[in-house]
Amino acid sequence: MIDKIFLVHHAHTDTGFTDFVDTVRTQHSEKLDRIIELCTQNRNRPEGEQFKWTIESAWVVHEYMRTRSEEQNAKLIALLQEGLIELTGFFTQILTELPTFQELAHSVEFAARLGQRHDFDVSSGMLCDLGGATWMLPEVLSQSGIRYYTAGCGGWRVLLPWVNLPPLFRWQSPSGNSVLFWQYGSGMGDQPEGVGALYPQYAFGYYNVLWPLRGWYDPVARKYLYDVELDKQLGTIRSKAEAVQSARDGMDALQDYLAARDYPYDAVMFQAAADNFGPDPLLCETVDEWNKTIESPRVIIATQSEFFRYMEGRYAADIPVLNGEFSCPWSDHAGTAARETALYREGGRRWRKAGIVAGLGRIAATGKGSIPADNADEICWNLLHYSDHTFGLNGQYLQETVDAAGPVTDPAFDRLKTSWRDKAQYAESSASLAQQDLDKALARLGDELPGLSAPNVVVVNADLSTRSDLVRVNLPAGSSHLRPYDVVKQEFAPADVLVENDSATSLTFLAADVPGGGYKVYPLKKTAAPTTDVNTSSDTWAIENRFYRIAVDEKTGCIGSIYDKELDAELVDAAARWPFNEYIHEELHDLSTDATAAGMVVPKQRTYRVPEKRGVTAERHVAELSQCLSINRAVVDGPSPVALTQTVRLWNHTKRIDIVNRIVKEPTLKKEAVYFAFPFAVEPFSVQCEIAGTILELGKDQLPGSHTDYQAIQNTVALSGGDTSVLWCTHDAPLVSFGDARTFMWAGLDYHPDQPHLYSYIMNNCWPTNCRFWQEGETVFRYSLTSRRKAPTRKEIVSFGRLCAEPLEACLRSPGGDLADTPPTSLFKINGDGLLLEAIEHLADDRRIRALLIETNGVGSRQEVVFNADIVAGAWRTDLLGNVRDACTIHENSRVEFATEPYELVVVEFELDK
Repeated sequence: MIDKIFLVHHAHTDTGFTDFVDTVRTQHSEKLDRIIELCTQNRNRPEGEQFKWTIESAWVVHEYMRTRSEEQNAKLIALLQEGLIELTGFFTQILTELPTFQELAHSVEFAARLGQRHDFDVSSGMLCDLGGATWMLPEVLSQSGIRYYTAGCGGWRVLLPWVNLPPLFRWQSPSGNSVLFWQYGSGMGDQPEGVGALYPQYAFGYYNVLWPLRGWYDPVARKYLYDVELDKQLGTIRSKAEAVQSARDGMDALQDYLAARDYPYDAVMFQAAADNFGPDPLLCETVDEWNKTIESPRVIIATQSEFFRYMEGRYAADIPVLNGEFSCPWSDHAGTAARETALYREGGRRWRKAGIVAGLGRIAATGKGSIPADNADEICWNLLHYSDHTFGLNGQYLQETVDAAGPVTDPAFDRLKTSWRDKAQYAESSASLAQQDLDKALARLGDELPGLSAPNVVVVNADLSTRSDLVRVNLPAGSSHLRPYDVVKQEFAPADVLVENDSATSLTFLAADVPGGGYKVYPLKKTAAPTTDVNTSSDTWAIENRFYRIAVDEKTGCIGSIYDKELDAELVDAAARWPFNEYIHEELHDLSTDATAAGMVVPKQRTYRVPEKRGVTAERHVAELSQCLSINRAVVDGPSPVALTQTVRLWNHTKRIDIVNRIVKEPTLKKEAVYFAFPFAVEPFSVQCEIAGTILELGKDQLPGSHTDYQAIQNTVALSGGDTSVLWCTHDAPLVSFGDARTFMWAGLDYHPDQPHLYSYIMNNCWPTNCRFWQEGETVFRYSLTSRRKAPTRKEIVSFGRLCAEPLEACLRSPGGDLADTPPTSLFKINGDGLLLEAIEHLADDRRIRALLIETNGVGSRQEVVFNADIVAGAWRTDLLGNVRDACTIHENSRVEFATEPYELVVVEFELDK
């Protein structure tokens, strides 16, 4: 039996859900003013009955300190130091499977560093509403000083509360670093069937303690007697004696529930929170009354960390350990704003690349100036607000309007559309600011390198492996006679001219063997060679090069065959339910949008639509670097007509296929899920997915409570088996279904794909609130793939995605020196194998940078980072907050040696000489 309830009072931060974003920010600052008053007024109450508050999202403090006086900020800091207010780690309530690893690594940085600076404890994090969390999260948290994590599931469209998970366990990352994880469970049984109202875990403190004693709620019948938001009585008014008895009955039911599940501890934690609610002014009085009138259990007003410290101190040796991913069903929010999600993903990639290029510029520095100020903090702020789980205003009140499927121009939607634009601005701003930083970093690096006597292009490789790939440059007016010259090969680089007129020349050229973590300079030289024309032919349905032959079905416009010449293997499963690169529009006629079965009713009535088999056209384009087929198709019938242009490209220089699917879509309010099909023929097969910071093997690395209808990935899926393996990369749409298109099937870990078929889940409008009700206009979805005989390593899986989605960069330089050429140079490299570079970041001054690296081989070893000049004055292994773990060994010529453990995040800080 339990004899203690730790009651953790907080607000669930649904930014932009109950009102517009700016309004909600102001409201939370005003609520924090009131919280400070309540903490101060009740400071002298007995321990356990003082007013305490836990801040769920650190942006609340960021906003408060930005808008309040020094005196008000000092009061807040004092209460944080005293422990009456706890600041938890996460800046926003992020959908953890969407961010890049770099964004994930910064998701708790603001709170952790604020605590570090003002000497108060930031040791816990909480994410509420969501139904999962990515596997490397314990790695990030533990390396940021955070030991505890609460999953306050929202109770709707989540499997996590309904599975047989221990409520308290130690959750490990792939490296074994861990956090203590609490999730109470459903509190209502083992199955969601029969549930008819939402019971978010983060409100259980209200349902089980505060509201029953006040006569507002029946905890046994689970009926609201009073509507807090509407201030309206819903049932019979209860006397105090009846309310006390109701609370006692509720505790008896709670003890029975826990006993039936063999709950082994003497305490539980209940969160008392609601969406953007303020503090309960009667909290202390209600708890005082509870402890006087209810014999047991005793209620303790606590911060989140107090509960964890109690449990850890009493039960540390008995707490079970779990290691794996909790695949999250709420990741489908990404598909409700497909265009913006693609831009958000691009912003994260540009931010990473800008930091690496700026780091290379610092390494190459010749003392011409300091590192230019960057937008890193603002980029991160925007990324974290986009990956937050709130994608728009609450639109539930418009359900009848949505069900009527009228025009989307209805003025009733105007407020929602404004909130959707607010969300989109985070993606737009992050991508724009990151591009600015990347442009500045490229220009700075170009300035630091030796100048040439001729105009030239500096090609930069932000990866650590040598790469040969395409680079696009725009030459100024009057330069159409110039072409990049490869001084190593002593020949002009192969190039395709994209645009050539009186004002500019835009061309793409093949940059060969650009060193990892370095650059290669291409002088621009005059050429008399004529521009290679692009040959175009209509009604051609196949292309081929030395690697592949691709044939398109003339009737459907889908890819009928991809034949790998090297492997003598067909890669397309011709017997699949949907052909390769098919556009699939699924209309869900009976999708549940209420609380029935906690929102997890499997729709029975579905209509699938694909493009018409008439009117399909194709053109083949052959240029110097590549050849492609462009197919035009359309979906004419149904609620959302679509025009498609699908381009399939083969490159002459590399074994890779690129696919660009451009859709122009009409809006619909009818519930839809949209996919592109990629049925491969790989038998037998295993599935590995690139997620932030690690590789997830489907069906092996997922924990109970994981959602298996789709998985949000970073870039790459590897299908391996027999003598053929396929690497497939999605640039823009992170959601992937395996085996079939599986919209709302809710099978959990009982589902195992029996076919190596991938379905890119590109968009949906399946949420009745919080997300867009429709999508329209032009959106582009890009994919890349390759095939090989040998199964790829974990590092190769990640590297392929970066090769496809993060191309080489280039900057154009005017003449500025006497040299005719300069050799290709690596400025920063790793000797050995198994380490992936996730980021290079600048610290307090121009002298210090840090590298975020991840070990991928699963073998602890000594590793060595090598700089191209003798510039390293010191190097240390640290955690994410800069706390030193070990000093690195510095050898001559700035070779820096350090130890790594299997699969861990390795943070190395370097102090560089001027």
